[in-house]
Amino acid sequence: MAAPLPPTPLIMSCAGVSASRLRLCALTGKKRLWKWVFHRQPGLPPIVPTRRLDISRRATIYIRMMQTLKSLSGMVIAAALAAPADAADATLIVDRRAESVALYFKMAATDFEPVFGTGAEGLLGADGTVDVPRLYDGTFPLADKIFAATTVSLAGQATPFEAISMMVHDPDSLPEFVVPYDAELSIAICTSPETVQDMTLETLEGYLGYFAWKVDGLAELVIDLPLTGRSVLELRVRESVDHVEVADQKVSLPDGGKLTLTPPEPPAQGLTAWLTAVSLGFALFAAGMIFLRAPKPRAAT
Repeated sequence: MAAPLPPTPLIMSCAGVSASRLRLCALTGKKRLWKWVFHRQPGLPPIVPTRRLDISRRATIYIRMMQTLKSLSGMVIAAALAAPADAADATLIVDRRAESVALYFKMAATDFEPVFGTGAEGLLGADGTVDVPRLYDGTFPLADKIFAATTVSLAGQATPFEAISMMVHDPDSLPEFVVPYDAELSIAICTSPETVQDMTLETLEGYLGYFAWKVDGLAELVIDLPLTGRSVLELRVRESVDHVEVADQKVSLPDGGKLTLTPPEPPAQGLTAWLTAVSLGFALFAAGMIFLRAPKPRAAT
């Protein structure tokens, strides 16, 4: 018969013992379980584990460390993936600057009328399809008509917004619509006309752009939509300050509802606050590790 194995630390005595049982022992540190795992394995000589308390302590530290890292990872992922999970009927990109604001809307071309009160039929020819030469002539006059029944205020003051342009796109080749630069391209005349020839509004995606200049672009912004008899509008709103996104949310607007956007936090301050929160999290984690490793006073005997 083979001689019994010498006492071995747990991390070296894994042969014949399942990983789940090793973890169970390391986490609990109970003598009864250690005895069950190491002395009741059929066909194995008895093994006397050492440093039981030390390994159990390390396992506890490891678990707390992983839980902390998991929480911090969740914060980072949540910040990076702030986009709303549910689909929206339309998207609004708000491009804020110190002295200007631009509004860019994206929605089905047939939704212009139920949302704003005026549709995009002015883009069509006699056959009901998009009139490409009319697109090249300029679309901002029609965009102004579409937005005429909508009022916008900044800091409580009614503010006129002028149309930049409008455009329709084939759903099979839609442009990106995430940041202000995407929005500027989406309403450009040169990006679409030849691709939408012979297409009707029912098959197209519509884009509108408006701006106000020499205003307080960082003030509270309120968009008051007209009553048109439509159903609730699920609107995704993405706000940027100097081309840095500061907010992404989804709001439900009833017929004739108002969209109110509070003054945004400057990107630099937002970044500082985020870094401060992460630093505080790591500081708490380090303090917890030091507390766990600190020797505990022994009771007098």
